[in-house]
This record gives sequence, C-alpha cells and structure tokens, in this order.
Amino acid sequence: MKTGIVLFKNSTNYGDDIQALAAYNILKKVDYIFDREKLNNPDTNEKVKLLCNGWFMKNPMNWPPAENLQPLFISMHISHNNNATKYMTDKKWASYYKAFEPIGCRDHHTVKLFQKIGVKSYYSGCLTLTFENKFTENERNDEILFVDAFNKNLPSKLREKYFNQLVPPSIRNKTKFIYHSHDNINMTDEERLTNAQNLIDRYSKAHLVVTSRIHCALPCLALGTPVLFLDVGFNTYNSRNRFDGTINYFNRLDNSSFRFSGIKPFALIARRTGLFNVLNTGKSIKFDWENPPSNPKEHLPIRKEIIDTVNQFFN
Repeated sequence: MKTGIVLFKNSTNYGDDIQALAAYNILKKVDYIFDREKLNNPDTNEKVKLLCNGWFMKNPMNWPPAENLQPLFISMHISHNNNATKYMTDKKWASYYKAFEPIGCRDHHTVKLFQKIGVKSYYSGCLTLTFENKFTENERNDEILFVDAFNKNLPSKLREKYFNQLVPPSIRNKTKFIYHSHDNINMTDEERLTNAQNLIDRYSKAHLVVTSRIHCALPCLALGTPVLFLDVGFNTYNSRNRFDGTINYFNRLDNSSFRFSGIKPFALIARRTGLFNVLNTGKSIKFDWENPPSNPKEHLPIRKEIIDTVNQFFN
C-alpha cells in the first residue's frame, strides 16, 4: 500500500512545515503529500496509509478524510479556531474515529475532546520529538538563536524591554533572530520541506535556542540543542490548551519573571495604555549563557513510543 503525509500547503508558519518534515523523515519513503485542508478530496483514488499529524484545521468542513485514506492519527491538535473543535469532535464522527482508535493527541486537551464523544484517545506527544541530529558535537557553533521569543501579541516595545531584562549587554551582540512566520504561501512542497530542514540543521548546531514556538522547542529537545522556552504572555484558553502536556519538557521562564505579561488588571492596563514604558519590568534574570543547562529527558519515553507506533503501523 502507498504511504502519505499531510502538509498545510498554504501555511505562513514554518512550524507547519516542520511537522510535515518530521513525518517525512520518520517514514523515509513517501508516495503522496496531501494538503491538510483537502484530505476529504485527495488527488488519488489509491489506497494510502496516511501519517496524520499536526494542527487541525483551517477548513473543518473539509473533514473527515476520504475513504481511500487509512490514517494513523497521532500528534493531533484540534484548534478552537474556525469552529474546528465543534465540528471535528461532533458526535456524528464518533463512528469514523472508532475505526482508527486510539487517537494519538499532542496535548491533553485534545485527548479530552475525543474522550468526550466516546472515542479512545491518548497523549502521544508531538512527532517533532523524533528528529535526529545529523551533526556531531564538534560541529556545534556559538550561535544563540532567538526564534520568535516572547508572544507576538505583547506590545513590541514591551518585548524589547523583556529582551534587555533577560539578555545581558555582553551577550546581545552574539544573538541572532529567526522568525517562523512568513508571507510566501506559494512555495512548492519540496521548497517547504527544504526550508524546514534548513531550520532544523541550524537548530542542530546552535549553542542555545530561546523561543516561544513549540515547534522550534520540541525539535531542539530531539536534536539535543539546549533550549529555553519563554512561556510569557500566553494567557488565553486557546494558547494554554496547546501547551497542556508539552511545556513540562522544557527549561522555561514564565509570566512570573516578566512584569506586565499576565492577566492581572494592572498588567492589562499597563499593556493597553503603554504605562509599562515608564515602569521597570523587573529584575535582571540570571541565566548561564556560556554553559546553558541541558534539556530535561522526560520526553525520551514518548519519543520512543511515537517511533514504535509509526513503525508498527507502516511496516
């Protein structure tokens, strides 16, 4: 039987491409790359085993996948956006999911969504934990990469103050900035996977990565690259449920270290009025930039389970 993966072909977030690359790499051989938003209308009638992971979805009315696709649902997150939660976990789809249960979910929130409609589900973690570092430690460089550090919904001036609070002057000229957002929706599948691999290669060799992107931080765990996760300014329910079961794997800082980033009334007022501009954001944060702490190892059993589950399904 043929094999396939999913890719959001109009994405403006490299994180989507990185999730597809993880699927591509673990399978080694892929016959089809299907558009995540058009799984109900694939460009083949062949029977295909589908590695179905990622964020779902922008167009939930295009669900479920077509009958010729035999999915392994793993590392799934169902979003509140676009009524995806309401539509994709409607009880009318319970019988469809039961044909492929248990459903592997990358967060505990999604696990509960399936359990609520009587479908067996479990916390699988994210497929991006299966990346392998193809470089040696001798090839690691001194780059300190800031990858979309701090929630972009925070005012830009406040993010600048947080950066200065976190990073001492002696380190600032050593930092480099990477952004997962872009505006090129017309890339080919090959271009998307190549760009994603280029990012993974750069993270593989970095001295340290500081990020608020889970699909930068999770690959760094797999690659053995020290990562500091900034769980700062993610205060909405939809933000928090994406993290449920994930951010426990990281060395991290949260709102308690950065004044005005939380949801207390004074913090909200300070952000909305710009009052933070005339106030101190807090004490300088101590961090060993020269010898950053090693990543926790709690993700390793999950990584092994993902690999075993995928191999059993496809082999």
